[in-house]
Amino acid sequence: MLTGQDRLGAEDAEILASETGTVVGHTLKVLVLDPPPDPRLFFRRLRTLVRDRLSQVPRLRQRPATLPLGLGRPVWVDDPHFDLDHHLRLSRWRRPLSAEDFQQRVAAAMERPLDRRRPLWSLEMIHPLGAGRAGLIWKMHHCMADGLATLSIGERLLWDAAGGETGPRRPSRWRPSPPPSTAELLLGALQEHGRRAVTLAEELPAALRAARRLPLDVPGLARGAAAAARELMPLAGSSPLDAEVGRGRRVAFVQRPLQDLHGIAGSFGVRLTVNDVVLAAVAGGLRRWLENRRASLDPLRVSVPVSLHHSSEPHALGNEVTDIHVDLPVQEPDPVRRLLAINAETSRRKVYDADVLDSLVRFSRLVPPLRRLLSALQANPHVFSLAVSNLPGPRGPIWVAGVRVRELHSVVEVAQRHALRCAVVSCDGLLSFGLCAASRAVPDLAGLAAGMEETIEELKAVASEQRPAGQK
Repeated sequence: MLTGQDRLGAEDAEILASETGTVVGHTLKVLVLDPPPDPRLFFRRLRTLVRDRLSQVPRLRQRPATLPLGLGRPVWVDDPHFDLDHHLRLSRWRRPLSAEDFQQRVAAAMERPLDRRRPLWSLEMIHPLGAGRAGLIWKMHHCMADGLATLSIGERLLWDAAGGETGPRRPSRWRPSPPPSTAELLLGALQEHGRRAVTLAEELPAALRAARRLPLDVPGLARGAAAAARELMPLAGSSPLDAEVGRGRRVAFVQRPLQDLHGIAGSFGVRLTVNDVVLAAVAGGLRRWLENRRASLDPLRVSVPVSLHHSSEPHALGNEVTDIHVDLPVQEPDPVRRLLAINAETSRRKVYDADVLDSLVRFSRLVPPLRRLLSALQANPHVFSLAVSNLPGPRGPIWVAGVRVRELHSVVEVAQRHALRCAVVSCDGLLSFGLCAASRAVPDLAGLAAGMEETIEELKAVASEQRPAGQK
């Protein structure tokens, strides 16, 4: 009989349902590896590695099964026809692909939806890139895992923190559980509705704990209401990224040493963070993009996801995030002043507003109409223009099937009326900005990426002047 653990969470089900003919629901992790000595042999080793480790992530052999008449959330069921070769692909080219060509391949992978009749992931190896390197495009549906959970899966499935391979060397025997019948799905839906009272009882303590972090006296409630309004009330003006989103995508990467951003963050006498510098780089890129378009330089609001995954559940799947909103002062010409203004904004919002939104999200799980209202507000293009996520990836070097990974990038899909998305991830001392845009709305994505690089260089130059002589 189906259990609650087999059923998609409410947010996961919303992500699956939000996929349309023009907006897909998956994300990408893009890896660039050292030249493999023998590409075909490496691909065979990669296949063996994934096959041997599938038992560590059972979800990768499951697909979502929808309930008749939409009577409940979809459930995860084993794919009785699971075939690893459907999910792994080798694409070989006669000539090395340039960085631009590779980004076009990544964009094409972003455009193609995953087949819902099968487990919602794929892994494509592309060879050769420049200097004989190999690329891996790992596609996973967002309903399976959020950003942190996807990196956790990567640690168990793909990469190792040492040169040698670890993990199981022989595939464990796997037999799919029989798929549920229509009657079982309907009975499971009835049981789900009957368990709602129990679920409310389970969620209520968590919601109360979240609320206890907030002052509940009259001034505290007023402050909380102001924070909710600040985060969720639509802005008066329209966003330049509020545009029709078609199927076409553009992708660009900006990669910088993490040390550069740490150096900038530590050079101006205030408590700057790397994430402040990340947002300042995005603001600089957007300013150049708007200038090139001769558009109005009005502040742009970004949505910054905050993970709600508990540290005691490092391998939890599904999506557990809330968001805070930060106004980027793109109208400010001075990059340092932009950075300091962003720091003032994040310092004010991330400490208190995140707690307010966390409480709202948890209480909304108890009241479905409130959850629907909250979801609608959070998706409104007048509430924010684009999302910028920042994930801590592997701190040291990683290897895939014995070949070292030199670059790790993340690409996240845009949303309806939000034509640009930025996903930041770190790996082995490098920080990557992965930009994904609707191609018609943002045809000049390369210029935006160049503006981000210029901003980091400007901040780095000023930061070096701030340091005492002899300090690097």
